[in-house]
Amino acid sequence: MNKEEKILMEVEKTLNVIDELPNLEANPFLFTRIKARIEKEQIRHGGAVKTDFVLKPVTLALILVINIITAVYFIGSGSSNVSGASIVDTMKQEYGVTQIQTDNYNLE
Repeated sequence: MNKEEKILMEVEKTLNVIDELPNLEANPFLFTRIKARIEKEQIRHGGAVKTDFVLKPVTLALILVINIITAVYFIGSGSSNVSGASIVDTMKQEYGVTQIQTDNYNLE
């Protein structure tokens, strides 16, 4: 007997052991319990879906209203007459930056 035949015999022996195992009986009420639990979960989460359906558009509308109010406020406040050069000069003074370091950043 060579190695392959020994392997095949072991496989057959294992399969025969599996065939000889007794069949297990399931609880006859198991399916009913599982089905009842699934229905209970669907009922419990059904309300959450309805609130999400309402809350998402309300939240979107609230964000849009806040955005419009903010835009109107900034447009209505008027623009300042501050030029880019004066902003750069102010920042140079605050941070102690020399002219050579800011030559690469032209805002005008």
